[in-house]
Amino acid sequence: MNVLPSKDPGISVRGLTKSYGGHRVVDDLSFDVAPGQVTGFLGPNGAGKSTTMQMVLGLTSPDSGTVAVHGRPLSEHAEPAHIAGAFLGAGNMLPGLTSRGHLDWIATATGTEPARIDEMLDLVDLTRASSLRISQLSLGMRQRLGIAAALLTDPEVLILDEPLNGLDPAGITWLRSLLTDFAGTGRTVLLSSHLLREMELIAHHVIIIRDGALIADRPLDEMRRESSTRVRVQGTNLALLLDHLRAEGIAVEPDALCTHATIARIDPGEIFRLCVRLGVELTGLAAEERGLEDTFLGLTDSGDDRHGHTLRQPETGSDGMTTTPPTAPASQTAPTSPITARPRWTGAEWVKFRDLRRPRQLLGITLALGAISAVLLVLTIPATRSAPLSETSTEDVLSTSVLGVDAAAAVLVVLGAWFAGVEFRTGAITEALLRARGRSGFVTAKAVIIAAAAAVTAVVTAVIATICGSLLAGTAAGADWPEVLAAAGGPDHLRLAFGSTLLPVIYSLLAVFGAVIFRSVTGGVLTPLALLVGSMLAGWLPDGLASVLRPFLPLGAVHNISGVAEAGGTEYIGVLPALLVLVAWVIGGAVLATWRLRRQDF
Repeated sequence: MNVLPSKDPGISVRGLTKSYGGHRVVDDLSFDVAPGQVTGFLGPNGAGKSTTMQMVLGLTSPDSGTVAVHGRPLSEHAEPAHIAGAFLGAGNMLPGLTSRGHLDWIATATGTEPARIDEMLDLVDLTRASSLRISQLSLGMRQRLGIAAALLTDPEVLILDEPLNGLDPAGITWLRSLLTDFAGTGRTVLLSSHLLREMELIAHHVIIIRDGALIADRPLDEMRRESSTRVRVQGTNLALLLDHLRAEGIAVEPDALCTHATIARIDPGEIFRLCVRLGVELTGLAAEERGLEDTFLGLTDSGDDRHGHTLRQPETGSDGMTTTPPTAPASQTAPTSPITARPRWTGAEWVKFRDLRRPRQLLGITLALGAISAVLLVLTIPATRSAPLSETSTEDVLSTSVLGVDAAAAVLVVLGAWFAGVEFRTGAITEALLRARGRSGFVTAKAVIIAAAAAVTAVVTAVIATICGSLLAGTAAGADWPEVLAAAGGPDHLRLAFGSTLLPVIYSLLAVFGAVIFRSVTGGVLTPLALLVGSMLAGWLPDGLASVLRPFLPLGAVHNISGVAEAGGTEYIGVLPALLVLVAWVIGGAVLATWRLRRQDF
């Protein structure tokens, strides 16, 4: 995005254009949102309001044009989350998080003091619901939680997309007071809504677009003065009056008999004086007040010239400063708290991981599946080797049991794919990117959390599998425990166990990258599965080609590290080269996922 040179606070949009599939959604749009007032952003469905807001926030890249928030594109600020707070819809939150957890991860990601969380929960009256999952909240409660998240970092600019949806009358009154007070401190508010009557009570300035183009940008009071009054007159013969008004360029709408007429943009008193002067007898005279809804419907009617309204700047006082509207009572002021903590994006993802239920469920399944698989694999030894378990060496029993980790790897793959893919499935990715200083941080943080969780879980699973195998081996050998313990701590078994724990870590990381690349949980699961199937299919290739290809796939590299390759089945390239192969797969996946995320619009 180009930089718009400006030192002014607020929002400045110039020549913004965006098309999807040949359809122009935003068309050469220019406007300013001044601080110190609530600016309403209006337009019918499909007018381009949400797309414009997303471009202002850096979530969507324009085809052309510039956007400046406090003098520069939002992404170029050192701490963008402290410049602009945004709410783009109650559906853009992870439903499995608690209300407190949602604010907690945002506070961690942006370096906001934890005390601010309680202040915001109290502000939006959700303190008693802080432990409820977002999926358990009503629409109005989710709206209030989203507003709390937007205010959490005490931003200079507040951008809200349809925040009135789901609020009861008391909630709308509360929000009106809050936004008026927020703007009264000299900060900027851009608010979109289809509740036009409420917008008329909240906004001081309105910007109206249709088909992505500007059709009005002016103070609300000025719009009321220009179009709020229509005079209805009734008389025995209004022809003389109507001819005079037409000659003056005033629009009139008479009936066929010229006994009733509607006259626009004229004071009723002036009509009365004119009738007295012309000698026109009136039997009725009444003024019709038009609200913002009537004006909005007139401007957005398909027959209106969408470029027919001149761009107007906000009203200014005699000192050249923007006029500040009246403020709300002090009791409605959004409380502030110092924001001095260091932003920790990985910490924010850990807060999500810890607060969500699904990761704990999948980790529990992993441990149980590892233990069960270890026991089942050992019990199948007599059938697969045509020898009783008592005649099987302790080393063989332990090496078979530790392969139970491989079965548990499937669950960790699902965990990695879900943890990243659920952000796209629920739309929560927009909330995440609004708080990030760079999109690479999102990918890196997800990968670090999943790698750590998979590593710890795989190690614990390997230990459990080894214990299960040791018990079975010891029982079969007549409890020759010194031999069992020596085998369990031997270098061969430890090497095999290390390789077995490495496999789920690598595959779960690839699942994270796949979920980001394909923007879905399914894409995340299929990515490591495709590589696993590829390793198996490579065995059908000619020997020379298979020996070259298989060691450089993740499964073949792990076999080299665990010692399985030396026993046959995979070309042996050495432990260090195999480790480098795995590192290359992880780095390559991270780079591709980051590149893909940076090219996506949200």
